[in-house]
Amino acid sequence: MAAIALAGLGWVMVSSASIGLLEDTYHYSRQHGIFLVLAILACVFMLCVPLEVWRQNAALILLATIFLLVLVLIIGQEINGSKRWIALPGPCLVYKSLNLPK
Repeated sequence: MAAIALAGLGWVMVSSASIGLLEDTYHYSRQHGIFLVLAILACVFMLCVPLEVWRQNAALILLATIFLLVLVLIIGQEINGSKRWIALPGPCLVYKSLNLPK
């Protein structure tokens, strides 16, 4: 319940802080809402997968995580002096490789 309240509060803060920045007043609010929906769907997926599946694939997940962390050193995109993101196809899409280990 606390996580839902915190996500809602964050959405309100993004909405109020971005009013008047662009012609489309609700651009950042809409974008944040879309990412919240995607995060909720990812959470539901993670909860639906049995714990035994995570345990069986732990080594594979660890290898994928290490691979992405090394990949960011090789082909990572530098943003504001930090090389932490992998550029994905599409407009302004980047993946932060530290999200998987979390």
